[in-house]
Amino acid sequence: MDPSVLAIFGKPPLLVDLSTTTTSHDNSIVIALSILAVLAVAGRVWARKINKAKLGLDDMLIFSALVLVLTTMGLTILGGQYGSGKHVWSLQMADLKMIFKVLYSYTFVYGAAAMTLKLSFIFSFARIFDTGIRARYAGVNNYTRIAVWIGGILACAYLLMVWVVMLAVCTPISHFWNQYTEPGNGSCIDTTLFFLIAGIINMLIDIVILLIPIPCVLQLNLGLRQRVLLISIFMLGGL
Repeated sequence: MDPSVLAIFGKPPLLVDLSTTTTSHDNSIVIALSILAVLAVAGRVWARKINKAKLGLDDMLIFSALVLVLTTMGLTILGGQYGSGKHVWSLQMADLKMIFKVLYSYTFVYGAAAMTLKLSFIFSFARIFDTGIRARYAGVNNYTRIAVWIGGILACAYLLMVWVVMLAVCTPISHFWNQYTEPGNGSCIDTTLFFLIAGIINMLIDIVILLIPIPCVLQLNLGLRQRVLLISIFMLGGL
């Protein structure tokens, strides 16, 4: 064990098996989810081709989101190469420093991915309802524009919040990854609390965006069963 790690974190508990790791498990999950994301986007493109429909802004956003999601996958795997998923006592101090560098980069990419995914869903909703029923449902059309603005502002505000906080998370910024190697040379905010708050805000914004299509669907001249089915499809697509 690295003496500098022991000096900071103390000796490991007696019953902790330092050989255990979740790295392979974590990598398997992110790779599987990334493959599903690629297949979903490929299916979307295929559907556009079959229907001879042009690609829209929502499609461009989902392509951008896919690139960002694949980047987060790469960062997750890179973190695993330096020991992410292992007990801290199994790491060298240099590896711990690199893990925090990867984590710092990850927050920026993840924030951008979350925003583009949200915007893609919002503009998909706008394309379907704003153009598909414009002639018959003027009220729904007005709601669509307002909802798109609100959803878009929330999505962009989330990214802005994450980036602004992470740019000022530590003084100096390098202290984010040097906080264990040079503990007296800077200060950081409570990142655990920030990540918790950011996660809750992200979830609440997702819920708001997922609820956006419901008023429009309820106003359609469809039976209850069809409306419930359509709402379910939107919910599944949002997830």
